[in-house]
Amino acid sequence: MSEVLVQDKAVRRKGPVVTFSGMDGTGKTTLALVAADELRRQGYRVRILRIYPFSIISVARWMLKSLFPGLMPERMGSVRRRYSGAVLSLWRQLAFRVDCITTGLLIRFLSNRGMAVICDRYVYDSLVALLYDGACDEDFIERLAALVPTPDAAFLLRANEKVICSRKGVSDLEECRLLNKIYLELNDMGDFWIVDTDDERSARSEVRGILSYSGRRW
Repeated sequence: MSEVLVQDKAVRRKGPVVTFSGMDGTGKTTLALVAADELRRQGYRVRILRIYPFSIISVARWMLKSLFPGLMPERMGSVRRRYSGAVLSLWRQLAFRVDCITTGLLIRFLSNRGMAVICDRYVYDSLVALLYDGACDEDFIERLAALVPTPDAAFLLRANEKVICSRKGVSDLEECRLLNKIYLELNDMGDFWIVDTDDERSARSEVRGILSYSGRRW
């Protein structure tokens, strides 16, 4: 009986994993902090992570720059031109798989130690980058999406393109519309809470309410 009680207590102490995905300017960082406050209120220790797309590529570039200072960054343009197309596409797909593995190990490690893990950006954002760059077709993207470690609550943030442009100080409205469209296609690849962030106060309240509701079953 005592062993069962100890095991049950350990299960209850496992921290939830909450992720935020969306375009720059949709409020990921702001709402990640709101989520952190709510989960602390529920009694969790909180760790906020930012999962950058294709982080292994950044690491590889840093290593190359350290080992061969003359190669970076002046000659990278010629490298891209020489190895453009299929090779770079395969490299990014490999980087995505590595990100899925490393991210899954990290969030599992933290969650199993009772920490609530909040990801300001997640591997889902890498899927959008692959679609945007034309590195994969939609059917292949769906197969890659099956590799993403499933969070306990995944938020997909969206906002009006003009609002996004004003927040980020950019004027490329067409690019914002395209990215917004691709992000909304993610909804078919996972179980998301979609939050409109045009009204920041309303978005804050919605995130708190969802996490308060979800906290009853964690």
